Amino acid sequence: MDVNSKESGKGDQDIEQLRYMQNAYAEQYELLGNEITTLSMAINTVRKDIDLIGNMERVENSTVLFNSQGNIYMNANVGKVDSVIVYVGANYLIDKSLDEAESFLKRNLEKQEAGLKRLMGERQKIEKELFDISYKLSSMQ
Repeated sequence: MDVNSKESGKGDQDIEQLRYMQNAYAEQYELLGNEITTLSMAINTVRKDIDLIGNMERVENSTVLFNSQGNIYMNANVGKVDSVIVYVGANYLIDKSLDEAESFLKRNLEKQEAGLKRLMGERQKIEKELFDISYKLSSMQ
């Protein structure tokens, strides 16, 4: 076996390894994108909940559409609202005063926004790795 064959084989191995890494990073990039989208939607929902609690007078003494499970909806009259039932995770709901609920949701929002910032940072690192690998591959071919 001559030296050129060995070098060519090593180069092929390097290219295959880079392609493998490129595929792995591309999958991570896509998964992080999905997580970012899901978390962004959750953040928007919490923001809307906080806004609703801050403007509860819009709901008081009005009629709302209530989903009673499945495909059945009913009109419901809302009286004075002193508390709300808040989902706190793990299928638990807790009755909280408006102030307690708003405080809880704001803390939750801060945690979610910190998580979103972390995910976006990780995605940027992966994007840089993908760029570097693409550059290496293009220079090897």
